[in-house]
Amino acid sequence: MLPVGAAVVSFVLLELLSRMLFSAPLPWLIPQHLFEVSPTVGFRYQPSQWTYTADKPFRTNRFGYRGSEWSVEKPAGTRRIVVLGDSIGMGYGVREEDAFPALIERRTGPGVEVLNMSVAAYSTDQEVRSCLSEGLQ
Repeated sequence: MLPVGAAVVSFVLLELLSRMLFSAPLPWLIPQHLFEVSPTVGFRYQPSQWTYTADKPFRTNRFGYRGSEWSVEKPAGTRRIVVLGDSIGMGYGVREEDAFPALIERRTGPGVEVLNMSVAAYSTDQEVRSCLSEGLQ
């Protein structure tokens, strides 16, 4: 049996190796054609695409996030909620209108805009970097 220290070192080396080999999430989990390389967060969805994932329609806006288009400048009189997350926030396996960010927007009513900046396979670190580079704009 390996000592705990050797096991930790092995896992860290395996993680580093997989990050060097795969710029996006592991190819057998999520289709690679959905992603592009990003200098700030490692990978992101390609902007303005339309395809299917898990047999459900999947589209991205001009910023490369799932959902409808939005402007960088917030419209007057509008409150914004930014949703950061991974495949759960993105709504992997469900229609766009059934993902929880879309449900929040429908239930909060007019004057509230929910921006879904979730990307499948994002780590907490990537979510924070995404928020700092784009979400706080």
